[in-house]
Amino acid sequence: EAGGRKQAGDVIDTMMPFIRLHERIRYGKYAASTAMDGFAASDAAVMIVHSEDDDVVPIRYGYDVYYAQYKDDPRFVFRRLTDRGHNYLFDDTSYINELNADLNRWYEALEYDATAPENAERFAAEKADYLHSHLDRDKWCSCLDTEMFAEFVRFYDAHIG
Repeated sequence: EAGGRKQAGDVIDTMMPFIRLHERIRYGKYAASTAMDGFAASDAAVMIVHSEDDDVVPIRYGYDVYYAQYKDDPRFVFRRLTDRGHNYLFDDTSYINELNADLNRWYEALEYDATAPENAERFAAEKADYLHSHLDRDKWCSCLDTEMFAEFVRFYDAHIG
């Protein structure tokens, strides 16, 4: 507590035992399972793809952990990327940047509070309509990293039985 007031972390710390209990009740023994547990219990091939500049899941918590454990396991294929951030599978981001800028202008022009719970359904529907009518599918598809997707398909094809 700072100045007699609880900090945000205090709430999370207080709630964690209840969250873990809820997960245990809902998911049983699987609530405590990790990806490592799943990999150890399986003989499936696994491709780990991670970008060095991922600011959502830092590479040290993803790729590096799995690489340290499984680098000598032949079922694992590792692909370390650069300049891809989190979930960017595109060669050319100019169209995505243009689309995001348009979407932000649309969002700013809304005449209601899109973050208000009572507007959540309306906002989701209007955003879907906006994207449906404004997305240039040819531009969107032509900026995907086709070589990376081809690599995913080759990996998948090599391991389905």
